[in-house]
Amino acid sequence: MRYFLFIFILLSIARPSFSSSAPNIQMDVDANISDALIRGNLLDIKEKLTSFLAKQKLDTRVEIERVGNSQYLFVSTRNDAYLTDEDTEYLIPVRGRDVYQVGNHFSRYNLSNAAHNRLLELQQLWFIYQDALPLYGATSSKNKGGRIYAFVDLTCAYCKNFHLSKMEKYRERGFSFIYIPFLRDPRNKNAAQLSVNTFCGPAETLKERVSSAYQEKTPPLVMDVDYSMCSPDMAALLKYTFNIGAELGFIGSPLFHTEKGQLAFGEPALSKIVKL
Repeated sequence: MRYFLFIFILLSIARPSFSSSAPNIQMDVDANISDALIRGNLLDIKEKLTSFLAKQKLDTRVEIERVGNSQYLFVSTRNDAYLTDEDTEYLIPVRGRDVYQVGNHFSRYNLSNAAHNRLLELQQLWFIYQDALPLYGATSSKNKGGRIYAFVDLTCAYCKNFHLSKMEKYRERGFSFIYIPFLRDPRNKNAAQLSVNTFCGPAETLKERVSSAYQEKTPPLVMDVDYSMCSPDMAALLKYTFNIGAELGFIGSPLFHTEKGQLAFGEPALSKIVKL
């Protein structure tokens, strides 16, 4: 399986990058940010941007430079690149077409076509590794709802609620679920170690370990992630899936992707898509 993952990643690298991790963002900012920019003092805007990106769990290692003598500013992090102007009302990515609105609520309006296509391609990878991932089959044969891929973070309260309280009603309607290990923040080593401890081990007790993980009050505290308990194939898969959020611009979990390519951010959105 590691060979297939290696080939799959090579093919991905050969394609033009389309990362949607840098979303179009409309920002609510203080008026003094513009004044600071006009004065040529970029430190204030850097501090504001860093704080804003941190709240959205985006890369906060911010560098800002003016584009020539224009009013436009180039904002870069290690993962993303944006453009803004002296009014700083919009933060526009160099790549990606996802749209967010920021205010009292954080709303996502759409996902880029490229990211949709990428998710459909990844279903081939999930098929290769399906025996190593937890499958929760439909409990009713009356309806054939199809398979849904659930990107779950074991430290996510919403994922826990779905797993313990919501999933069964979908299974009763003929839907089955495959869990894809996911990290809301790929830099969170404690959450990564919890997923490693859960997804690596005997296949026959995998679903029991998932349920136990959701009962953990705090994830294990580690300095670095230890993959020694994993097979080489599973270690490679986990390292890849842990960074899917950064690759495709996903924020929050659970996230659901149907076989038909429909995408739902959270269980309420899924219930509307499948008309539960």
